[in-house]
Amino acid sequence: MNKIYSAKKVSFLLGIQNTTVRKYSQLLEKSGYHIHKNDLGHRGFFDKDVIVLRKIIELTKHPNMSLEDAINVVVSMDSGMDMSKHDTKRYMRTIKGYLKSSRTLKNNNWNLIKNCYNSPKNVMNIWQQS
Repeated sequence: MNKIYSAKKVSFLLGIQNTTVRKYSQLLEKSGYHIHKNDLGHRGFFDKDVIVLRKIIELTKHPNMSLEDAINVVVSMDSGMDMSKHDTKRYMRTIKGYLKSSRTLKNNNWNLIKNCYNSPKNVMNIWQQS
């Protein structure tokens, strides 16, 4: 039988505030992750959920990793599998790929803006062609 932890116990295990556990849980639920609730609506956390929360904490320690991005990575990698089988290296490879794609898009957008600003005539030509 799986042990169920209270939010207070999870906050103690992870060394974070109870309010942080609640905030992360709400964001996880909004992203489609299921957290057990009893008849009174109180959350109960299984070992798997504690591991997910720990991964979020680890990921948010990295530069350029927002809480929302960390939650999206964890939820996308969960997909019904046991999170304990995923190591941090795999997460980091995934995150580096997301960050590289994001930087590439930002650079491309910046170059487009610069080109448009530097040559309004080009903007009119592009607009007329579309």
